Amino acid sequence: MYLNKKGKVPNQAHVGIPEGLCEEEHGREGFAGPVSHLYRTHPPTGWVKIEGPLKPRAFACAQFSMKLTPPSTARQILMMQSQDASLYVSIHTATMVHFIRNADGDETYFVHQGTGRFETDYGTLPYEPGDYVVIPKGTTYRTHVDAGPSFFFLIETPEAIMFRAGGCLISTFAPRPLESDPEALRVPFYHRNTDYDEVLFYHEGEFFSRAGIQPGMLTLHPQGIHHGPQPNAVQAAKGKTYTNEVAVMVESKTPFIVKPEMETVEIKDYAMSWSRR
Repeated sequence: MYLNKKGKVPNQAHVGIPEGLCEEEHGREGFAGPVSHLYRTHPPTGWVKIEGPLKPRAFACAQFSMKLTPPSTARQILMMQSQDASLYVSIHTATMVHFIRNADGDETYFVHQGTGRFETDYGTLPYEPGDYVVIPKGTTYRTHVDAGPSFFFLIETPEAIMFRAGGCLISTFAPRPLESDPEALRVPFYHRNTDYDEVLFYHEGEFFSRAGIQPGMLTLHPQGIHHGPQPNAVQAAKGKTYTNEVAVMVESKTPFIVKPEMETVEIKDYAMSWSRR
């Protein structure tokens, strides 16, 4: 592999972008494959109208009620589903009465709120916010809630998960220092995930590349649809030296189908948020 340049471009991706241009990354295989960098005079998200189901969408998942009517102690909401993964919000207000096992696939619990422990065939696993807990297919378990309702972002995959399960990839956005070069781009670059639908669940911190994003929200960017920093994010990031955001990214090679229940918590104008200043 070698670098091939044409036109007015910087010597290095994400650094020293010429004035008046914006950078777009065009890659394959999610964020792990080969890429090209295109330099445009206008942001690729500068649309004035977008119609149909293949548009960026956002959901305020924290609005799902944490209050359950006795004797129910748990609520599981299927948010969206593909052939590669099913994504749920799972809310537990008390210790589960019964033990359960999933005969269909592996389960990955990301802990958004609450503390407690998973009691499993293999022993006890304590949890707190920010933890991942992976329950292999066929494992008998229950959740024991210690403090407050437990709010989980749950990923179910038909194939065994090692943070990759067939066509599903799971990764984490974690706090980190930003690049020290004064000319470096400090916000996520414009890109389109050519081979995967891309979901982000926002856990905590300041999500400075997108306005209005709060903990407990979830975004869906269908494969092939541009997204990236919203207006004013590039300038706002110039004085920052680190990120403090924590988010979970789930990528699926097959398209996610959003369930009707999500319409009640959808942020309807999210797709046009790149056009506002």
